[in-house]
Amino acid sequence: MHHSKTIRLKDIGFVELLEASFTKQSFNKHFHEEFCFGVIESGQLDFNYRGKKVSANKGIINLCNPGEVHDGFTNEGWSYKMFYVDTKIMKELSSSISGKSNDIPFFKEGIIEDENLSGELLS
Repeated sequence: MHHSKTIRLKDIGFVELLEASFTKQSFNKHFHEEFCFGVIESGQLDFNYRGKKVSANKGIINLCNPGEVHDGFTNEGWSYKMFYVDTKIMKELSSSISGKSNDIPFFKEGIIEDENLSGELLS
């Protein structure tokens, strides 16, 4: 099963949401022009990111900075919800939160272990 839809968040702009399930899927090295934030709903997604092999299980947020080369693979399958967010939106959000003009944010790690935040993203 695989489908995607584009949603508009009021006063923010366009965000693409991909909801997908994979059983024996792999992705070759690639990059995105947007920020990618996803939450694993079941299974495990493995990927090489910033020189490290990273594993994301249920409830883990996986992410990728724009332009960062990565791949994706699994031995057991996974399902997730993945948001693709334009860099302009992220720059505006970062500046709004800090109260000063910022460049786009940078995320050093490929996963975030935060049960509350992952729950919010899923809902």
